Amino acid sequence: RKVLVKWSEEEEHALVVYLQEHAPAAGDDLNFSKKHFNNVCQHLKEKLPNQHGGKKTSSTYLSKWTSLKEEYFTVIDLKKASSFTWSNEHGAGMSSHDVVWKDYVKAWFSFVVQMHRCAACFRNKGFHLFTVMAVMMPSHNKGMYV
Repeated sequence: RKVLVKWSEEEEHALVVYLQEHAPAAGDDLNFSKKHFNNVCQHLKEKLPNQHGGKKTSSTYLSKWTSLKEEYFTVIDLKKASSFTWSNEHGAGMSSHDVVWKDYVKAWFSFVVQMHRCAACFRNKGFHLFTVMAVMMPSHNKGMYV
């Protein structure tokens, strides 16, 4: 049975900082090549020798990067939602019983499920990498529904 990969905030931050330093090689969409994730893997093994959970491979890092980009653009859309405030510590700052949150989820349910599966986690929790990622990310998401 495989040991699940676990991520600490320190490991996520180190991944983003490394990719930020190498962003020019990835192009405008920040689609890094497999070579970059092989390098990330080696670099972070040396920088953080006591990593959490199962072994992290280049594929694991690619998957985590894809997930972090999705979270980043989810936060962008939550920040744009007209009735929300946002803090990097408390997210949208709403309880699960808040009428505004319930209305948002209800009105945008199919959109959220399709485009922002991770939106629910930002109801009352921020995204600790938002500021770091904002420096390197394109100003808008790309895709069919943007």
